[in-house]
This record gives sequence, structure tokens and C-alpha cells, in this order.
Amino acid sequence: MPFGSPIHKAIGGSQGTIYGGSYQVDGSRFTATLTTHRHASGQPSVFGVDEVEIRLVGTAIGNFAFCSGELERVPGMLFEATLIPVQEEGTRVERRFDFGRLPERLPTHNVR
Repeated sequence: MPFGSPIHKAIGGSQGTIYGGSYQVDGSRFTATLTTHRHASGQPSVFGVDEVEIRLVGTAIGNFAFCSGELERVPGMLFEATLIPVQEEGTRVERRFDFGRLPERLPTHNVR
């Protein structure tokens, strides 16, 4: 498939493994290449080895992406994933209550 869009970066991880790579989009379809790297001891990798390259193809629907691919380093293993974007820490909108918008005195009601 001839992907004409720019190449985008993808990063993520868990407690013991990080992944990174790139992806290209053509309409609702995309291709991606990710590599994994273990940065801390812990639970074993689902792939059986700590460092792999995964080549994926998938479809994006709304904020979700569904993809599958194979790992050259682990012949016969099929990889399927559902990806959900996460907002970066620095881009979150912090909402604070503005006390200056309160009236000086709250209205009173006659209760009988």
C-alpha cells in the first residue's frame, strides 16, 4: 500500500518494557514498526524474548486502532493489539476553581 502521509512516532511501555517506533496512515489504515526493549527486571515478555521488532498493519476507528502482525524473531507468533491514545502529561488541562467568580454574599432564601 503506498502510504503518502508523513511518518509519525509511537512510544509506550509498561513497568519493565518500553517500545518505540514509527507509523504511517492512509485514510483509516496504517502500518507501524515497533521495537521493544527491557529496562527493568520483572515479568517475562509475552514474546519470550525481551527485544523484538514488530511490523503491524491495522485500521483506526475513532480513537481506537486495531492491528496485527508477526515477529520475525519469533516465527509463527501472531501479534494482535487494540491501541488507545494517551494524552501526554504536559498537555493536560488543569482546571482550578475561580473564587473570584463567586458573588460577595450568597443569596438568602426565606424558608417558612
